Amino acid sequence: MLAGCALPAVPAGPPAAEPAAALESQARADAATEALVARFWMADASDFAECWPSSGRPTGYWTYAQALDAVLDAAERSGEARWVDLVRTMIDAQDRRGWLRDYFDDESWMALALLRAHDLTGDPDHLARAAALVDDVAWNAADATCCGATPGGLWWDRAHTQKATASNAVPAIAAARLYERTGEWRWLDLARGTYGWWLENMVDGATGQVADHVLPSGEKVWWRFSYDGGAMIGAALALHRATGEAAYLADARRLAAFLVAEQTRPTPFGNVLFDGASCSGDCDQFKGIAHRYLAALAAAEPELPGLSALLHADAEAVWTLARDPATGTFGVDWGAPPGTRTSLAAQTSAAMVLNLAASAERAAR
Repeated sequence: MLAGCALPAVPAGPPAAEPAAALESQARADAATEALVARFWMADASDFAECWPSSGRPTGYWTYAQALDAVLDAAERSGEARWVDLVRTMIDAQDRRGWLRDYFDDESWMALALLRAHDLTGDPDHLARAAALVDDVAWNAADATCCGATPGGLWWDRAHTQKATASNAVPAIAAARLYERTGEWRWLDLARGTYGWWLENMVDGATGQVADHVLPSGEKVWWRFSYDGGAMIGAALALHRATGEAAYLADARRLAAFLVAEQTRPTPFGNVLFDGASCSGDCDQFKGIAHRYLAALAAAEPELPGLSALLHADAEAVWTLARDPATGTFGVDWGAPPGTRTSLAAQTSAAMVLNLAASAERAAR
């Protein structure tokens, strides 16, 4: 967790109006990604700082993967060499540090970023690394002995302390995408089985809420984290794309309905994603992930009630309410002014939102 990046209390109310708030979406996305690099990239260490202002402590593996995703957003949106070059730099730096970790969700997040890097650059090494990471998850996380009355699913960590949505939905996304790129049926089998078990056992059939994790005792923990629903939406969409089966798209709609209705807060721009007033540490990253997969669903189902309005409000509130115009950094609460200290995770989430909004606008032209 990133407890050292906790934001101090700040006064309520909107920031002062400024001309920069009227920048069009492409310029907003550029500014957010440029600030991500300017404020957090530590060139001497070839790594991102955990916080800004920085103490020199690097970020963790999974938040590095999310930062790579944000830079990939900018590269895909703009096609600019500076972002493509940074993608290569970041992957080369991680290659020197190594790829395997003790947390299977972390490896799966990195696999997703590597698959996108492969698509962007055509480098077969990125595809091979992604496959190796998902293979590690498949071989070492799968378990049919725990937890509760219907054993199954993938462990969160090598210590086998819990099974989490992030360590089941995210490998399902990665495996479905590997199937699309390789045609190997084992990947589709992994994606179907992992997603199907989690959907049946860890999603409330009445509401569409996704449990965060299950303990070895069988106790299900229903923390309301936006990325749990977001990751399951991503898995459903990846399987729909891989198979064409309509049931997966229906799952995504049901999961999104809960997020839109229950995991938001009001702002002058409309409701925006919200993980609670105590959101900090790893939680800083969650809304960016949820927004990513909600945006992917909107591209497939643009008429889904409330979804387009939420995505628009997220982007406007991130830029107008949560941004510090003096530094280009963003707070974790998209409906409130930022504090004087923030995290890489909060900056990455905001950059994701603004890049995705700019990409959607460009696609609609």
